Amino acid sequence: LTLTSNVILVAQWNPQSFAITYDGNGSTSGSTASGSYTSGGVPYSIATNGFSRTGYTFSNWNTSADGPGTSYLPGAGYETSTALALFARWNPSTYTITYNANGATGGAAPPTATLTTGIPFSTSSNSGSLVKTGYTFAGWSTSATGTGTSYAENQTLTTTSNLTLYAKWTIISPQITFNQGSATTRPTLFPSNTSAQYGSLFTLPNIDTSTVISDVNYIFTGWNDGSNSYAVGDAYRVGVNDVTFTAQWVAVYTVSYVLNGGTGAVPADVLRTDGFDETLTAVVPTKSGLTLSG
Repeated sequence: LTLTSNVILVAQWNPQSFAITYDGNGSTSGSTASGSYTSGGVPYSIATNGFSRTGYTFSNWNTSADGPGTSYLPGAGYETSTALALFARWNPSTYTITYNANGATGGAAPPTATLTTGIPFSTSSNSGSLVKTGYTFAGWSTSATGTGTSYAENQTLTTTSNLTLYAKWTIISPQITFNQGSATTRPTLFPSNTSAQYGSLFTLPNIDTSTVISDVNYIFTGWNDGSNSYAVGDAYRVGVNDVTFTAQWVAVYTVSYVLNGGTGAVPADVLRTDGFDETLTAVVPTKSGLTLSG
């Protein structure tokens, strides 16, 4: 400028703006928008947290990442003429581990455990002696059906959420043994020993009926498990214990008719078992001067 008289120049000032930034400090998702404070203006309101961290809850903002600085709560006013970098502060969450007996017929599930995020823990043993008829205890699963993640007893793991562990059960398969009974030799085509799942229906098999035992012909009539008798084709409900089926036999006898001096057709031989009732043939032989008396 060109002066023609005394001039007083007055300094002019623009208010300075100071950035307010936010750091998630280990967050796993989310964001919080930065802000600014204009010197001499309306106090800046500290932002609400927009970050999240798996297994943790937000506590406050702090000027230090590890916490010894100045803390600010969301909504607090800030009017200091300096930039401000704030770090999210986190508190570990606590979670519960609940054990479910999952159909046990005896015993008790282990007590519920409270855990802190990030701290490993060991799954419980079967401390309550859980049992289930027809099954054996096989550890724990995140699914009642056993199709979830499986864990052994005393297995180390960590969690960031509440967790229910279900007792995992493996169905038993008792042995089914076949005994030849009074047969002096093992019959031809005799069934092999096997096993079947608890609760299933097992069909009793047949065997070769032409077996000869000792010097007398016998026929196979079915099975006996020591308490009950079963015919071929009967369904046996498999229980929790091994079972032995013993072959049952009855002797077979030949009934022959002898005319004893009479004439006429000779009735055919028939086969009968012990204690038979015989219906006499209707064919009546003849003999001169005599009548059939029996």
